[in-house]
Amino acid sequence: MVRIAPNDGSSPDRIVAHALDLYNEDAASGDAYDTVYCVFDRDKHDTFDAAVKRTKDLSAAGKSLEAITSTPCFEFWLLLHFGYTNQPFHASGKKSVADQAVAKLKTKTGFAKYEKGQKGIYTILKDKLDSALSHAEQLRKQSAAVLSSNPATEIDKLVIEFRKLGQ
Repeated sequence: MVRIAPNDGSSPDRIVAHALDLYNEDAASGDAYDTVYCVFDRDKHDTFDAAVKRTKDLSAAGKSLEAITSTPCFEFWLLLHFGYTNQPFHASGKKSVADQAVAKLKTKTGFAKYEKGQKGIYTILKDKLDSALSHAEQLRKQSAAVLSSNPATEIDKLVIEFRKLGQ
């Protein structure tokens, strides 16, 4: 079973704390989740690195939590549906690093009026999903070779897990 639980905050540390609460609650009922995925962006969050480390520490201690991150933001994953890119994003003027990625996404067909949380994104992009999965894996390999994490995404790992559940 997949449960998508809304969080009570958007900072990475709050997301991990909420995920741990969900994990502990379910474990106390006698049937702990197989894995609790904590999905959050790098953006400009001060707690990003600590939240990633905490998920690793909790997992090593037997509580299966995993961070699924994107740098600079989730919208970078959407961009990978349109082609491979390893172009880093940087804040500029009044636009945050995430604003820069969203601006790039808005240049793509069907996304000129994109807003966070917009409905119907899957329908627009589903025919390009395999390409995005391939681009994310290619980027991960290249990023490891050059020790870079801007841009990056692990959303593909979550999509692969959903596909496995669907089989």
